[in-house]
Amino acid sequence: MRQRRLTKDEQPAVLPADEESLAASSLLAEVRAAAKNILYLAKEIDDVDNGSFNRKESSFKRRSSKEEQSLKMREDVGVQSLSLAERPEPLPALTDRTIVGAFSCHGRDEIDKINQDCACIVHPVGEEPSSALFCVYDGHGKFGSQVSLQVLQSVHYELNGRHAPAVLRDDPPAALADAFEAVQKQLGAIACGDLAVDARDSGACALVVHVLGSTLTVANAGDCTCVMGRCLPTPSPMYHAVTLSMDHKPDLPAEKARIEGMGGWVRPAEVENGELMSPARLYETPGNRRRGPGLTISRSIGDLDAMRCGLLPTPAVTTHAVQPHDKFLILASDGIWEFISPQDAVDIVATVHVAGGRAFDACKQLITKAADAWAANEGDYRDDITAIVIWLPELLEALADVKHT
Repeated sequence: MRQRRLTKDEQPAVLPADEESLAASSLLAEVRAAAKNILYLAKEIDDVDNGSFNRKESSFKRRSSKEEQSLKMREDVGVQSLSLAERPEPLPALTDRTIVGAFSCHGRDEIDKINQDCACIVHPVGEEPSSALFCVYDGHGKFGSQVSLQVLQSVHYELNGRHAPAVLRDDPPAALADAFEAVQKQLGAIACGDLAVDARDSGACALVVHVLGSTLTVANAGDCTCVMGRCLPTPSPMYHAVTLSMDHKPDLPAEKARIEGMGGWVRPAEVENGELMSPARLYETPGNRRRGPGLTISRSIGDLDAMRCGLLPTPAVTTHAVQPHDKFLILASDGIWEFISPQDAVDIVATVHVAGGRAFDACKQLITKAADAWAANEGDYRDDITAIVIWLPELLEALADVKHT
């Protein structure tokens, strides 16, 4: 679809061109300067060969200010990672791979492609030592990798930099919802400023889990998913999947009603012999696929042009009080869930959990299984795959220990 700029009616409070660029540049600089306590997920350019990764391992990485004075994307042979400005030493429990594990694998379309996923951990959040953020972002569109990275930085800025710490501490659901909306406005301002992050026809699905004490607040827009592994007290361990987020599909009744109320069109899913051939898609004009956007989601951050036909950045937000039988969390982009059900994912991770293994090993095994499923079903094509696995009781204990010290 041909790119176009937002009109003044679509983007309120538009400044003159020179002032737009200056304001957007200032905003970007402020957002990136606030990123002092983010642990970025390094995105290894690993391939999957005969069901196993090569030996490069993905991890959360940081660099000192002597190595890097500003945040920037680095693309080297073998590694695509995010460097980090000087920050306090992170909680060791979040970086030693024992209780928190993460991995991100680029997609393929006959050849390797740029990984548009990104993820991060933030600790502490809002100066609250017993809090942490776990985030997964799945970019899409021509500029999906740039948009997902900007969303990562901007959500952090809204939650940890711009607002007073009490806002997130006292009302996490409202703070998370407000952050998603605010980031959408940031992207609109940047798009009008003629800068590098072009979110007009590109966007990112966003999944953010805020941990405070023993309470989880989960916010998502799009189709990244958060699943909890619950082990019920039985003679033999039985793990059950509990989905803590919802996918925003255009053909969900409430989503479809909103889209059609704004003049958009939801093309129905195409099914042959009981098999889904093509999911429902969001279009601007009824019956006209050429006008785009053709999204398989009804909510995301970015995709600014699609807002006129009903797309929203507003997340679905849920809260959960962690119980003793809640053993682990899985946060993942849709590259996991295309061929693996929530229960299958819990079963895969549970095999490592029962054996007393590391969260990182469970995460890598989950992504390996997902990559195998892509190869079996789609041959040379594979979506980007990103996951974070967290041993919940151990995480809460570590955060509580920090608070008490």
